[in-house]
Amino acid sequence: LALAAESAKLGLNVGLIGPDLPFTNNYGVWEDEFRDLGLEGCIEQVWRDTVVYIDEDEPILIGRAYGRVSRHLLHEELLRRCVESGVSYLSSKVESITESTSGHRLVACEHDMIVPCRLATVASGAASGKLLEYGVGGPKVSVQTAYGVEVEVENNPYDPSLMVFMDYRDCTKQEVPSFESDNPTFLYVMPMSSTRVFFEETCLASKDGLRFDILKKKLMARLERLGIQVLKTYEEEWSYIPVGGSLPNTEQRNLAYGAAAS
Repeated sequence: LALAAESAKLGLNVGLIGPDLPFTNNYGVWEDEFRDLGLEGCIEQVWRDTVVYIDEDEPILIGRAYGRVSRHLLHEELLRRCVESGVSYLSSKVESITESTSGHRLVACEHDMIVPCRLATVASGAASGKLLEYGVGGPKVSVQTAYGVEVEVENNPYDPSLMVFMDYRDCTKQEVPSFESDNPTFLYVMPMSSTRVFFEETCLASKDGLRFDILKKKLMARLERLGIQVLKTYEEEWSYIPVGGSLPNTEQRNLAYGAAAS
């Protein structure tokens, strides 16, 4: 959405193809970066500073404000920018992208619809494999997985004025090596108030991908050890993000953007 809007503002004739789906997971951003993009109005809460815990109780202050994005406001703002800049939209799934005899790209969509264009940019994240060519023999793809909950709690030990970017302190104190201990996780904390908090247990990268049930188990064990009592669950979320792997072939005619390019 952002790429389409900015490209159209430069005078290009831009069409956007894909299903119109809501943003579902929580998004956190550095406040100054969203301000530079003119998106500060899409931030619903800001913490004055961000902290990291490694293996001690003393936090490391980052010295940078962090914000929680309103999924609804961001979606609406990006759509507004697309409409304002004249982006055309087709609600469909792309099946393939080929080249015509004239050199144009032919974007094949559902229901036998073909959309010709001079340049096809693929921004479908990790699901872009069938539309792009990637290098052969690159590093194996790893996976970042996370399980999060937004809850009402008692005995929250975290300062509600600070966002916890990573808490790597080991709450399980495992002395015997295991699959779980070989895949360390950290806690990500967005305290909306002293009692309403978003907690997320994340495995930054694993070659096999730490399962969601293990992440949930580790999160609940961590909260129990911290003395946090969950009174009510507002929502749950699951995140699965492939990381690493081969880069797109730079000689192909389709352009990769965003996660599709990494």
